[in-house]
Amino acid sequence: MKITHIFAQNFCKFYGKNTLDTDFSMKTVLSGQNEVGKSTVKRIILDVLNCHDENDREITGIRPHDENGVEIDDVDIVRAVTFEIDGKRKTLKKVTRQKRNKKGEITGSVTDYSINDVPYKMADYNQYINDNMAELGVLPFCLNAMTLLNKSQAEQRLALASYFRTHTDEEICDMFPQFAELKPMFDDGDVDQLKKVCRGKLNGTGGRNGSKGLVKERDEISTRIDTIHSTNEYTDLAELELQKKTYEPQLKEIEDKLSDYNKILESKQKATEDIMNLKFELSDMERKANADNQKKRMELQLQIDDFNASIHKTESMIRAGKASIKSSEREIGDCAIDLAKVRADWRKAKALSFDESSVNCPTCGQRLPEDTIESLRTDFSDKKLKKLKELEDKGNALLNDSKEFKQAIEDKKKEIADLEAELKELTAKRDTVANEFERDNIAKELGMVPTDIDMTDNSEYQALKATIEEKEKALADENDASELIRKLKNERNELLRQVSSTNARIELGVANNKRIDDSIADLEEKRKDLNQEIADWERKLDLLKEFTRKKNKLLQADVNKYLNFATAKLFRPLLNGDTEECCDFVYNGEAYARNLNHGARMLVEVDVCRAFQKVASVNFPIIIDDTESVDDWRIPQIDNQLILLKHTQDKELVIEAV
Repeated sequence: MKITHIFAQNFCKFYGKNTLDTDFSMKTVLSGQNEVGKSTVKRIILDVLNCHDENDREITGIRPHDENGVEIDDVDIVRAVTFEIDGKRKTLKKVTRQKRNKKGEITGSVTDYSINDVPYKMADYNQYINDNMAELGVLPFCLNAMTLLNKSQAEQRLALASYFRTHTDEEICDMFPQFAELKPMFDDGDVDQLKKVCRGKLNGTGGRNGSKGLVKERDEISTRIDTIHSTNEYTDLAELELQKKTYEPQLKEIEDKLSDYNKILESKQKATEDIMNLKFELSDMERKANADNQKKRMELQLQIDDFNASIHKTESMIRAGKASIKSSEREIGDCAIDLAKVRADWRKAKALSFDESSVNCPTCGQRLPEDTIESLRTDFSDKKLKKLKELEDKGNALLNDSKEFKQAIEDKKKEIADLEAELKELTAKRDTVANEFERDNIAKELGMVPTDIDMTDNSEYQALKATIEEKEKALADENDASELIRKLKNERNELLRQVSSTNARIELGVANNKRIDDSIADLEEKRKDLNQEIADWERKLDLLKEFTRKKNKLLQADVNKYLNFATAKLFRPLLNGDTEECCDFVYNGEAYARNLNHGARMLVEVDVCRAFQKVASVNFPIIIDDTESVDDWRIPQIDNQLILLKHTQDKELVIEAV
C-alpha cells in the first residue's frame, strides 16, 4: 500500500493559489524552511485517515487565516489522498464546509466524505479504512512512530500490550503456579488497580475522605505504648517480695524460742495473762498508728510526683493538637485542588453551545422538524443548567469544607495557646523558688513522718505502757523468763507489723502494675494484628510486582519478535534490587529517549512502525520527521513507502522523489 497523490485546497497554508497537488513516489522528501507546509502535509494524511496527531490530539484549526490570524470564511476545505491498495487506486477525500442559518450567520461546519467521489457517511468511511487499510486503532502507529513515542511510558506499554501481547493476565497465572492466588483478584481490577488498593491499605489514601493506612495506625499504637511507659511507673514488686522474705527467718526464730519458753511458763500463764493482753493491745495501737503513718507518707509522695505528671500530660496534648493542625492543613490543600478542578469544569460547561449539526437527520441529511429542533435545544439547555448547578453545589460544598477546616485550625491553635500557657504556668510552678519551697516543705514533712511512729506523745499509749510496766515489776523478781518472752513477742509484733505494711504496698503495686500491663497488652495485641495484616498486604503487593515483572518480560519478548533493528525494554533494575516499569526502545545499549544519535533514532522509528504493520499484517507508508541531519545513505532500503520531512533553506515547499 502506498500514497500516489495528495491534493489540498484551503487547508491551513494551502490557500488561494497555493494549492497542494502533487504525486508521491516510494521515497518522497518534503523539504524547506520552517512553516513552508511540511508538517501540514503530514497533518493532511493523518486527517484524511481520521487519525489524531503525534500528541494524540484531534486535528483541528485547519481553516486558513489571514495575516492577522482571522479565519477566512466561505471557503470549502478540501483534502484528498490517493492510495494504491492491492493494485487499485482509491482516493479518500474530505470536504469541510460552513453552515449558515436564515439570517446568514455561521452556525457551525459539516464534513463530507467520499471514496473515488462516491459519497460515504463518516461511519462507513471509517469502516472502509478499518477493513481495507488497517484497524483505526493501530493505524497511527503504522504511519508515524511519533504517535507512540510521544506518549507517556505507561501509555506506550498499554499500546504495546493491546497489539503485541499473546498472554492474558489469567493465562499468565495458569502458566506460573506462584501467581495462582492472583487469578480471582483480577475479577476486581487490573494489576495497577490492585497495586493501588494494596498501597492504599498500607499507606492510606489522600483526599477529604481518605484513610490513614495500616502502617500509620500501627505507628500510632507504638507511640501510645511509649506514652504509657513514659507516664506510668512500675512498682518494684521483686524488691518488696525480697524485703518480705527477710522477715520469715526472723519470725521463725522467735516462734521457736517462744515455744520453748511457753513450756516452762505454763504454771505462770495465769499470772502473766493480763500483762500479755495489755501488750497485745499496745502492739495493736502501734500497728494502727503505723498504718495511718504509712498512708500519710504515700499521700505526701504523690503530691511531690503530681507536678511532673501534669506537665507530661499537657505536653502530650499540645503535640496531639499540632498534629491535628497539620492534618487539617492537608485537607485544606486537597479542597483547593478539588475546587480548582470544579471551577475549570464549570468554565468548560459554561462555554458549551448547542451543536447545530445535530438539527439534520443523520440518515437522510434533511433538517429535522422545528419542534424536534426546539426540543433538542431545550434538552441541551436543561442539561447544561443541571451540570452547572451540580458543579456550583460541589464547589460550594468544597468552600464550606475548607472554611470548616480553617475554623478547626483556629480553634485548635487557641486550644494549643491555652495549653502552652498552662504548661508555662506548671513549669514555672515547678521551677520557681516559691514552689521549691513548697516541695521542700512536703519533702521535709515526708522526712518527719517516720516508718515507725514515735508513740512518746500518745498519752493513751503511754498510760497502757505504764500499766504493763507496773504489772511486770511485780513479777520481775520471780519471772525473768517472762521478761524474755515479752521482749520476744514485742520483736515478733514489730516484724508482723512490718510484714503487714509490706503486704499492703505489694497489693497496691500489683494493682498498679496490672493496670499498666493490661493497657499495654491490649495495644500490643492490636499492634500484632496490624503487623500481620500489614505483612499480608505487603506480600500481595510483592506478588503483584513480581507478576508485573513477569508480564512485562513476556510482553517484551512478544514485541521484540517483530523488531529488527531496536529492542524493546519494558523494565529496568533499581539499586535496591527491585525493578521498575519503563518503555524504552534500545539500540546498542542506548535508549531512544536518551542519547541515541539522529540516524539511529530514525531507524528505530522505522522499526517501530514496521513492527506494528507486521502485527497488523499490513504494508503502509511511513512518515519520518527531521531527517535533515541524517546522511542519505543511512535512510533504510525497505519495501515500505517512506515520506521524509527535511529542514532546508528553501523558502518554498519542495516535494521530490529520491
